[in-house]
Amino acid sequence: MVNGKQCTIPSYVDDIKISHQEDKVCNQIVDIIESRFGKLTRSQSKKHTFLGMDIELLGNRKVAISTPQHLQEALDFFGEVLTRDVVNPANSKLCTICKEAKLFF
Repeated sequence: MVNGKQCTIPSYVDDIKISHQEDKVCNQIVDIIESRFGKLTRSQSKKHTFLGMDIELLGNRKVAISTPQHLQEALDFFGEVLTRDVVNPANSKLCTICKEAKLFF
């Protein structure tokens, strides 16, 4: 908690994301990190890339997350050829409940 507000700092290898309601708090934390490890690339906008995810802050407490790079890498690796578009890969039985099934808990 910084200035009574949550400050979140997830990191993975060489990616760090700092979130706080006040921009100056984020800048102060980056300054501290840079004093120890050297200059960082900063991004202060509504669009970010973090751990292969494209993150866009849409406003009104909404966020959009997509992973086009990871998907393309997987398709390239496995050599799959896409032949059609699908809205949802789930079939109609995804949420069908079998009334005869035994409960295990």
